Amino acid sequence: VGTGPDLVLIPGLASSRDTWKAAAERLKGRYRLHLVQVAGFAGEPVRGNAQGEVMAPTAEAIDAYIRQQKLGPATVIGHSLGGAMILMLAERHPEDLKRAFIVDALPFYGMAMAGPMATPANMESGAARARDGILNGTAEGYKASIDGQMAGMATDKAIRDHIASWSLASDRTVVARALYEDLQTDLRPDLAKITTPMTLLYPD
Repeated sequence: VGTGPDLVLIPGLASSRDTWKAAAERLKGRYRLHLVQVAGFAGEPVRGNAQGEVMAPTAEAIDAYIRQQKLGPATVIGHSLGGAMILMLAERHPEDLKRAFIVDALPFYGMAMAGPMATPANMESGAARARDGILNGTAEGYKASIDGQMAGMATDKAIRDHIASWSLASDRTVVARALYEDLQTDLRPDLAKITTPMTLLYPD
């Protein structure tokens, strides 16, 4: 949507491209915005995410889109899982990125749960429990879990309910595999190699 320099916007785990709807409304008079929707999230058909990894293949698909549409080097913006995928792109395809804006993401999500000493090895059992809890839990339990997470997502109840609806409409197998992958993907070792200029935004 819009006209002007290109911006590629990536939503987070179990989220809709509508994460960026308000931003797109503000910016579409000055930029052309490419609003990514991850297959299997927020009611989108699972398509290529029906099995296997989610995070790395999605990042590669976004890079392929940047190349196919001749957007590179591109300005990319990502929230949470989307921000982690941007870090992945910056490490693996720096030639395709001009600059990045990352909102509330870590190079290793396990740090949010276990602090700086987290590693994929010591997070594996917890990551597997998180994945299996989503896969094997009841619909009622899954909804209760989503509702419990919403308190930290937004201050307005109507917005919290709207965000929760994205999670409830997401394919649970895709969400479970993406979360597991995020908890097992440590991008810290190659951070020093990143040359893409970045702005990082975190809640205080």
